[in-house]
Amino acid sequence: MNAIMGRDIQTSFAALLLGHFAVALLYAVLLGTVVYRFRLLPALGIGLAVGAVLYFCNFAIFNALGGVMQTGEARAVTTHAVFMLFATLVYKAAGVPRPRATKLGEDVAPSAPADPQPLDASER
Repeated sequence: MNAIMGRDIQTSFAALLLGHFAVALLYAVLLGTVVYRFRLLPALGIGLAVGAVLYFCNFAIFNALGGVMQTGEARAVTTHAVFMLFATLVYKAAGVPRPRATKLGEDVAPSAPADPQPLDASER
């Protein structure tokens, strides 16, 4: 691993790991603020658009700091697109609301008990 979000960086492994996860967390927070109100398919498209904007910001900052890519730009583009699609899917899956009753008196309680009880010795 020698890259932070697809960009070649010459530094220690610990700094690369920390930088990669810091950038990924920043991207996920920015993505979440944009896609939270959309349904899945529009959110995926918007996630890709956000990824494109973040890619160009990443590109501009990297070049302004004098960075030189030893690999092609395709790696950075692909990393941004795949990360944004995956992060959008995870965000939308984690944000699934509780089911609502569609009929009067319908039970929509979770199937697992809220406070599970330990098994007795005879039930094991």
